[in-house]
Amino acid sequence: MGVFVGDYKNTSAAKAALNINYIFLNMIKSKLQAKYDVFKDGTYTLGHCVGVDTSEILVIRGGIAKNNDLVWVGSAPNVAAKLSGIRSAPYNSWITESVYKSLADEAKTGPNGEEMWEKRINVPAIPGGAGYRSSWTWEP
Repeated sequence: MGVFVGDYKNTSAAKAALNINYIFLNMIKSKLQAKYDVFKDGTYTLGHCVGVDTSEILVIRGGIAKNNDLVWVGSAPNVAAKLSGIRSAPYNSWITESVYKSLADEAKTGPNGEEMWEKRINVPAIPGGAGYRSSWTWEP
C-alpha cells in the first residue's frame, strides 16, 4: 500500500502501477518460474494486479512497541485493495475513473498516441462501477 501526495499524485500512482507491471513481467516472473518446479509443471501460475484510487485518507500507526501496524482510513485504500484482487491478465493495472480524469497526458497515451487505459463499466470493486484497466508497462 502506498500514499502519493502532491499535484501529480494520481499520475505518479498510475505510473507506479505500470512500473510494477514492468518489473513483475520482465524480472520477477521468469526468475520465479525458473526456480520453482510448481510453476514448471503447471501446478501454479503467477499473477499480480495493482489497484489505484484517490480520496482523502488518514494513516494511523497503532499498537504497542515492537507490535504495531498501519491502519488506513478512507475509501481509496479499500477500493485500491479490491481492485488489486482482480486477476484478468494481461490487464494487471486498474484505476478508478476519478484517477483517470486527473492523469497527465503522459500517463494516458503511449508514444504513438494510443490509449493506455481501457474503460470498463460495472466493475464491482468500484463504487459507481466505472474504472480503467491497462496491460501497459512503464520501464522504471
